[in-house]
Amino acid sequence: MQKIVSFFLLGISLILLFLSSTNRLSYAIRSFPPYCSVQSSLTAQEQTLTGADYSILSKKGKPDGMYAKAYCLLDADSKRTLLGSNENEQMPMASTTKIMTCILALENGKM
Repeated sequence: MQKIVSFFLLGISLILLFLSSTNRLSYAIRSFPPYCSVQSSLTAQEQTLTGADYSILSKKGKPDGMYAKAYCLLDADSKRTLLGSNENEQMPMASTTKIMTCILALENGKM
C-alpha cells in the first residue's frame, strides 16, 4: 500500500511540475521574436566581398602594427621574398631564446 501511495504522489508531483513549467515555457516562447507581435526594424545589408579584400598582396607598404627594424617574409617553396624591409642590412643578433626555439623546432619537428 505504501508503494502505491508513493507512486501516486510522485505521479501527481510530476504532473504539477510539468504543468507549471509548460506555463513558463509557453510564456517564454511567446516573448521571442518569431512568435511575438513586435516586428524587428533591422534588416540585413547585402555586402559583396572578394578574395582581394583579404589578401596581404592587395595592401601596399608596411603592414599595420609592424614595429620591427627589419623583417623578411619568404615563400619556402619558390624561395622568393614576398615582403621585406631592411632585409639585407646587418643587425645585431635577435633574442637567443627565439633563435634556440626555432632551431629546436626545425630539428625536432616533423616539417
